[in-house]
Amino acid sequence: MLRCCAVLLVVVGCTFDPTSPASVTGGGAGGGGSGAGSNEGSSAGSATGSSGSGSAGDGSGSGSSAPLPAGQLALWQVDAYDWQFGVADSTGTELLASNYYSDRQGAIGGVLWVFDHGCDVSRYVVIDDDGDAGASLDLVATNHDVMASSDSYASDGDASAAIATTTNAVETYLAARAAATGARFEVAEDTGMFLVVVHGADGGVLMQSTPYSSETSAYNGAFAIQGAGSTAARYGVAAQGSGYVVTLTASNGQPLATTGSYASVDDAQAAIAAAVATVSTLSVL
Repeated sequence: MLRCCAVLLVVVGCTFDPTSPASVTGGGAGGGGSGAGSNEGSSAGSATGSSGSGSAGDGSGSGSSAPLPAGQLALWQVDAYDWQFGVADSTGTELLASNYYSDRQGAIGGVLWVFDHGCDVSRYVVIDDDGDAGASLDLVATNHDVMASSDSYASDGDASAAIATTTNAVETYLAARAAATGARFEVAEDTGMFLVVVHGADGGVLMQSTPYSSETSAYNGAFAIQGAGSTAARYGVAAQGSGYVVTLTASNGQPLATTGSYASVDDAQAAIAAAVATVSTLSVL
């Protein structure tokens, strides 16, 4: 299911280059936490600091009669204290970067807000740059929190044209996620709760988390699975009934995900090898 609508097509230029992809090498998935909610009525969350750096190019843009390849969305850890997310087009051209969040879960909340509202053109505001002729874009929640900003464009017209580029990037990104098959992370809603499901190359379920009470917490859990799941030592095999079940745990011992039942220990060990090989190739977003 697509979470926002209206495909608009234009192209613009700069480089999308997060410091490092967001991942966790230890620690649990965390609980409710604070930050942006995906519901419009909730707070958009608090973020401090400045957005990404670099020139946004001339923003001239060119029209297209066919859908562009999928846009990109990434979340990364800036340093020991700050997290940030950004939106780029299919070439890696940075379009928006968030301000800094004090934890990953807050940044995830901002990402989910962009899922729901990032292709709504009414959320974008052209901001005249102080002291020169340039302008930039802010993506703004109804409570006036700025969720993400662009770098500077040469003129108001270029910044306005970039709204179409940015909404298209979000729209095509979400469409690609909705159409994804094979190996992937999935956050699935089930009777008001949220599960993290890790799929193998054939689309089958390799493992899944216990339920989370919020989508934000589930995505946080997915990042924890991503961080721990490429290390074989994080998996354990235990007898359960007439079979054997594999559990992935965080460095603090918190269970992150479990598999179905296997007939033998050898089968369970083979499942661990498959999970390690798969998770090491996947990204959550």
